[in-house]
Amino acid sequence: MLREISERYLLEINTYIERNLYSITNGEVRDCYQTFIETSISMTGIHSNYKSLPEFIIHRFVYFLCKHQIESKGYAVVTNQNFLNKYKTGKNEIDIAVINPFKHGNAVGEPKVLRGISVKAAKTVKIDEDTFRANNLIWGKNEDMQFVLVTFNDKFNCNIDDYKTDKYEIINLQKDSKEIFASELITKLKLPPL
Repeated sequence: MLREISERYLLEINTYIERNLYSITNGEVRDCYQTFIETSISMTGIHSNYKSLPEFIIHRFVYFLCKHQIESKGYAVVTNQNFLNKYKTGKNEIDIAVINPFKHGNAVGEPKVLRGISVKAAKTVKIDEDTFRANNLIWGKNEDMQFVLVTFNDKFNCNIDDYKTDKYEIINLQKDSKEIFASELITKLKLPPL
């Protein structure tokens, strides 16, 4: 029975996102996760390492926004994959990436990365580290990639204006709570056309 409850929980979130894609606000996305955390704290005191739920929520939005390109062009939305950095000394992970598996990326066996999304639910976002990692991935065959940080909280370790560029944008779910989340993703990821 627990398995069915868990599955139903995620399927209901998925269905709700698909049906209400263009009306769900940033605040609603944040509240979904915050309610989960607050309930967990009140029942158990546990409040950390829930990285998967925020990534699941953002993944479903990206998937539904890119569904036409996935079905017609064979693009894919992948999670927690590593891609060669511009120094060619190692790889950096992208939380959620939209890829074209039919074009080569910067390393043998890597697909071309079209879009990258970093998801942060930490109380304080280390924006300097996140932008460094993102900028390490925007090069070579992935030079035209657009990268977006989706943050569930409004506290940063540095001034965010010093880090935003035409290739790296930020969606702040707490600060911009009334904005429509799908619209923000479309604009900041420059989705149409993929």
